[in-house]
Amino acid sequence: MKIFFCTLVATFVVWAGRTSAVRADIFYPDDRTVVASWEAGPEEKPELSSLKKSLDEARSLNGSGLALRRIIRITNAVISSGNFEPEMLLFKARLQQHQHAFIDAASTIRQYTEKYGKTPSSQLLQATIAINLGKSDEAEAACRSLAGTGEPALSAICLLDIRSQQSPDLDDYKKLEQLHQYSGVATSAPLDGWLREILASLALELNRPEEASAWLDNVDFNQVPLSRVALWADIQLALGQPDRVLNTLSPIINDPDNVDDAIMLRLAQAEKLSKNGTLWTQAMAQRVAMRAWRDDGVHAAQLARYYLDIQPDPLKALKYARLNWEHGKTRADKILLERAVDSQNESEEK
Repeated sequence: MKIFFCTLVATFVVWAGRTSAVRADIFYPDDRTVVASWEAGPEEKPELSSLKKSLDEARSLNGSGLALRRIIRITNAVISSGNFEPEMLLFKARLQQHQHAFIDAASTIRQYTEKYGKTPSSQLLQATIAINLGKSDEAEAACRSLAGTGEPALSAICLLDIRSQQSPDLDDYKKLEQLHQYSGVATSAPLDGWLREILASLALELNRPEEASAWLDNVDFNQVPLSRVALWADIQLALGQPDRVLNTLSPIINDPDNVDDAIMLRLAQAEKLSKNGTLWTQAMAQRVAMRAWRDDGVHAAQLARYYLDIQPDPLKALKYARLNWEHGKTRADKILLERAVDSQNESEEK
């Protein structure tokens, strides 16, 4: 990702194979993962550590959007009070990133670095935010600034990840494979998971779904971030295994009403492809109706994809792809917009 103190945070790629071409948030090791060492500051306040734990839980398969909104309210209140530890600003930027408020998140990162200086956590988060704003040069510069700050491979992984998002490349994939094999990153479970997710998403973009699947072997869906669950589902759909998506995920979901849009969308897509039931298709239709009524920019990519892949409606797909483009400028956002434009053009030609 995601590093707030010696940790990683970022947002990245998930392709849904040739039929979807949409990125979702990709997990980077959580806020407690040590990737670099320097003199420790004051001990974290319980409020911040509790918020971090709550955010991890909210962004899991059985997490709650309601819990996420509560975390946002508390964080804003703490910062408004003026009595907060520096890392709270990075946490706020992470929340803004989750809400696709990338300009606000970039401003928060600048506020942090101007006051407290650059850290591995702030630079990784800055790279993530910059790439979402379409500022690839700024993102790469932030990755380079990580050189010599702790984990030796961190800067290289960050840089290759950013580059692969702009233009998936087999050479970059091979370099990341070598880093996984020889850098020692694999000895840390969170860092190993982070790099495996990058490799899996890149393999999928390079049309190597079997290799992508191998990178996510033995995933515990109750423990990993939503992005990894979504990526695993994308891979199974690309492999033509929609029933596996349904049979694996449906039984472990506690409350369908709390399922994240990205996961529900993939379950609905799996139902459509397998012609096996309508539970998730109906649930997604209700969710989409609610999002559309609100003109929900945060979930615009999911709405566009719904109107492209599940309930085709070229006009609506184009509307939400454009709305999504207003918020994010990644290569995936561009591909989604291009798909919507092509769909609309094809509709007009008929």
